[in-house]
Amino acid sequence: MIIYDTPKFQIDYLEKEGISFNSFVNCNNADDFIGIIKDYRVHFDNVGGINKALWDNTNLTFTIPPDLQKWVDSFLNMPDWQKLNQLYVPPKLGFVISTDTASHLSVVDVFENSQTGFRPHFFVNKEEAVEWMFKPNNTPKSLPVPPEIKILHDVIPHKTRIELTIDSEDLSEYLFMLNKLLRSRKLTQKHTENYLKLTKREREILGLIIHGMTDKLIATHLCLSYETIRTHRKNIMTKLECKKASQLSIYAYFL
Repeated sequence: MIIYDTPKFQIDYLEKEGISFNSFVNCNNADDFIGIIKDYRVHFDNVGGINKALWDNTNLTFTIPPDLQKWVDSFLNMPDWQKLNQLYVPPKLGFVISTDTASHLSVVDVFENSQTGFRPHFFVNKEEAVEWMFKPNNTPKSLPVPPEIKILHDVIPHKTRIELTIDSEDLSEYLFMLNKLLRSRKLTQKHTENYLKLTKREREILGLIIHGMTDKLIATHLCLSYETIRTHRKNIMTKLECKKASQLSIYAYFL
């Protein structure tokens, strides 16, 4: 039974099974996204008893920024999680992934940083997702199938393509792992950019700070004034975007 239908979003609710099928029809900006989530929350509260939800994100082309990711978790996920825990009902949450990769990875981010225990399943194929929704929660999992990895050579010069073929049941775990990898890679790139801002002298002083030397010892070691070292330290902290000296240790990798 369709209980909500607009040009942007649709909710199809199966009361007997307690399943909500939620489909993004057209969502490509923050205002659309926020409005949809708010409308869904109203219907969730009114209907009650929804312990299974499948989100069809095929047409979601909006990449959820970090501030909105936190808002979704506090505004929608946390109340849902608390309500289901009070009912002692094991939740089932699935997503048909967006054709826009950045958009979908931002959805993965929501649950990667969530304050709840939701661990959603992701699907490329909607039929597989629907089939999974109707399976009992205690359905045994099949044995994991090793991934098939290929490195493709006939690609654009100075580029390499890696092809990973996995079992559909393992898609969720691989997406979470891929998201972690990409986030750590971005972090490394940011650290590199910051480190390259340092002068030769600042890099030298950074190494001494990381090795535990005080400003007075560094000043004596380099035959510089204490105030000069203090100024260098301040500039290093600013360029590396660190608020505490302990945060500098990650830059030992570059020394």
